[in-house]
Amino acid sequence: MVPYDRVIADLGLPAWIGEVRNGRWLADAMGWDAPADWYTCPPALIPLTSNGSGPSYVGIWIRWTAGGRALHFVHAGPETSHALER
Repeated sequence: MVPYDRVIADLGLPAWIGEVRNGRWLADAMGWDAPADWYTCPPALIPLTSNGSGPSYVGIWIRWTAGGRALHFVHAGPETSHALER
């Protein structure tokens, strides 16, 4: 999952996003795993944390083909075919 650190840096996202992904914030309080476990995810999702009981992710959804590369924080998982919740 280390490549996600590079993606976050290359996108110019704030450093705190990488800290959330690496478990420095919120994961223990939320009961989520950070960095995220791998349950499969579409290429548009940068997983930050995961919950194995879903399984599901909290992450950044990036529309790579959209002008301006719009970012969205989402909740999604394979059991719901990655239906997005914002």
